Amino acid sequence: MGGFLGYRNGDLEFLMTLSSFSRAMRMYRETRRWSLADLARSSGLSQSEVSRIESGSRLPTMRHVKGLAEAFSSSPKTGDNEPVRYESWVAHLVDLGERARIDARSGPGRWSKR
Repeated sequence: MGGFLGYRNGDLEFLMTLSSFSRAMRMYRETRRWSLADLARSSGLSQSEVSRIESGSRLPTMRHVKGLAEAFSSSPKTGDNEPVRYESWVAHLVDLGERARIDARSGPGRWSKR
């Protein structure tokens, strides 16, 4: 199966590019004490999609971001720095996804040096 920008889905470099998005997604899911199936149900995504995005083997699309934003915004806030509204969740998740894409193009760390 092909990957993003020539990376195969199992490559370590590819997995590293999604680590911030994947880590955040997992943290938000776990702080709600949701299983992968719970998040899939709440987001309207399949459990395998949620699992692949969380593990870093799949880049999130806008459809995924919107589903995840819907799930996270419809549940009680669990942290001080969490967005509250759906639109804020979309912006937050898009930002994390863009960081992953920038790192994939230029190498890890470029984003943080800005």
